[in-house]
Order: sequence, then C-alpha cells, then structure tokens
Amino acid sequence: MSRRLELPSPGLVVVWSCEGSGALEFTERLFEPAHVLRARDLRRIASADPKAPRAAATEGFELLERICRVRLRGALPAVVELEAWPEHDLSALASVARSQSLPCHLLGLDVPPRTCRARLPELSVEEASAQRSCFDRGLAALKQRKGVAVERVPRPEEVESWTPRRLACDRRDERGPFDLIGDVHGCFAELEELLERLGYRPDARSGLKHPLGRRLIFLGDLSDRGPQSLDALRLAMRLIQSGEALGVRGNHDDKLARALAGRKVSISHGLDRTLSELNALPEAERSAFANEAATFLQRLPSHLVLEGGDLIAVHGGISEALIGREGGKVDAFALYGAPTGKSDADGLPERGDWAADYRGAAWVVCGHTPRAALRWRNRTICIDQGCVFGGRLTALRWPERETVSVPARRTHSSPRGGFRPLL
Repeated sequence: MSRRLELPSPGLVVVWSCEGSGALEFTERLFEPAHVLRARDLRRIASADPKAPRAAATEGFELLERICRVRLRGALPAVVELEAWPEHDLSALASVARSQSLPCHLLGLDVPPRTCRARLPELSVEEASAQRSCFDRGLAALKQRKGVAVERVPRPEEVESWTPRRLACDRRDERGPFDLIGDVHGCFAELEELLERLGYRPDARSGLKHPLGRRLIFLGDLSDRGPQSLDALRLAMRLIQSGEALGVRGNHDDKLARALAGRKVSISHGLDRTLSELNALPEAERSAFANEAATFLQRLPSHLVLEGGDLIAVHGGISEALIGREGGKVDAFALYGAPTGKSDADGLPERGDWAADYRGAAWVVCGHTPRAALRWRNRTICIDQGCVFGGRLTALRWPERETVSVPARRTHSSPRGGFRPLL
C-alpha cells in the first residue's frame, strides 16, 4: 500500500529515527538533496576528532541549528534527518522554526528495534533499546508543543511521495477584483447599504453575489460595540463558507472566539453587547450559533497573501519580514499592529506607526486603527473610518484602489479620547 505525506511549505521537516530504520533511503527518495541536512554529515564537519564522538555530535547539532535558522529565515526548504540520541535536541529545532514564525513537522520513522538490528547487525540489543527509548521520548516531548505536528511513519518504505501544505495565509493564487471592507463592529445596516452601493445582489446559495464576479474581503472585527453583531457574523460566515468572500481575524474576533469557547476573557470594549445579543437567543439556537461562530473565527487566518503576493489583507498591520508566515509573533502584529508597550494620554495601548517603517513590495490593506481621513503610506492604507464611532464604513476596491463609503447612521460607541469623523 503506497502512502503520500502532506508537509508544510514553507516550514521545517524533521525526520527522526533510530539507526537501521532506513532514514537515509527515505530522505533520498522523497526530497531534493540540496534541501536535506544530515546530523551525521555535519558532525564530521564540526569535529575531526574520532576520540570525542559526543563533543562532535553536540558541535554538529549546533551547526545544524544555525543552518536551519538561515534557511528558514529565507523561507527555503529545510529537511533535517536526525538520529535519536540525547545530543540531538528536537525541542531546540522546534524553537528554531518558531523563531522564524514557521511550522515544524516531525516524521518519526517508527521501525521496531528488531527490524533495525536485522538491517544493522553491528547494533547491539542495548544500543537499539537505548535509541528506541530516546526516540519515544523525543516524540512525546514535541507532541504538546504549539506549532509542531508529530506524525509516526510505521512503514517508511510505503511512502512514495509528498505534497506541500500551504499555510492558511497563503492564498496567492486568488485573484481579484476584490472589495476590502474595514471594521464593521456590528454596524449591519451600514454594511448592507455599503454592499448595495458596491453592486452586490441577493443570491439564494451564498446570500450575496456580484454580477461582475467581484469578491469581498472582511478585514476583521465584525462584532462588538454596534447593535447587530450577530447579523454581521452570520452574513460573513455564509459568504466566506460559500467561497464568495475571504476574511482575516481581528482582535475582537479573536477575543469573541475565546469567550465562546468558554475561556476567561475581560467582558469589555463592546463584547458585552455581542454576548447580550447571543444570550437573547433561544437556548438551542444560542448553543448552535456559539459553536459554529467559535470554530469559524478560530479558523480565520492572521492575514492573507493574495494576487501572487502583491496584495496583503490584514487587520492590525504587518511587517514585511512576517508576510507569509504564521505563529505568535505574526498573530500579535496582525491583530494589534505594533504596540510600543506604553499607554497614551487616554490610557489606551500606544501604537507605533508601523506603516512609516514598512518597505515591502506588496500593498497592505488593514483596519483596526480608526482614522477620519484615509492615506496611502509606503504602500499601506488603513480603511477603518470608525463607523461604530459615528464615522464611515469604507471599502477599498482592488485593483482600482478606489474607496467607497457610507456614513454611520448613528454613533453607537464612544472611545476614550473621542473620535472626530469628517463632516
């Protein structure tokens, strides 16, 4: 029976094995030679002293870590073939991948010790047993780590090929025309008016459809503060699930997802209004909607790479070094922009002007920070015009780079420090 693996691209792939498991043949069959790093080869480079095998193993592993970091920094393929010995620290390799905001996929070649000894007669029972214990400990150590996938491969000889698994943000094959919409925050009446102005019409299957094939991209923060958060969520969920729209996760979406999943969060900044709407539903409907919405929001990507890499859709912002990657650093920047760690005069987190430092070739469209006036800066534009604060709900047409707005029907919320919409 043949088998095909699915592996992250870009990302770090680690082939973890005992001696005699056929790891060399496995990696030679599946991967390009230039993409594979072997600890035994680097050990020979790191130390020519045959009397110090442990020191050589440690030095070789440190060299391997450095090479992996360089390759992942450039989003280059990195496959590590590693024998199960204590000197080979899987957690350190997982940390290297995490430091570069890329996933790590561990393939454990799960070949029984007796088979390894049959293939490699000079391997003693004690050595085979020790290696097997180290192999199992390594798999167990990485199984609970965030951003790491652990997969046992009981019969390596049956694996004939692998296919790349793109990161959730990688939608570079998606082409416009698009209409990107800033923070809705429960302003459903304004959203309906804006969609009508953009030319979207009712559709029995998806809810809405554009006669010219345009698609929507929601830039996050669908809920909170406004009067109809559940309606905004229902519409976005239906459109995205049908393929008529795309979306990214905002900080309010992230917080709502955690609240719906039963995690402890601060009921502030408009979340109370969304939860009040939810609690007003009949119990069966409330439970079904909460489960569906939590799953939907959790699966929204931190950002989207579109148009062959020319267009980035994100909620809070992103630096060029984080585009096309995933993980804690990416999520924090994408959700909140670049906080300085200080508070402003109104007690809110002070946000650095990340757009002033942006030098990427891709155009970045974001929301999150409400501004009365729109401005392009270094190929970035924030289209949150504070509709929920009495401003406007704005969409950016792509590739035309034209904006379409509708005024707020009323002020639903007042942030500390106030918001001054354009007259």
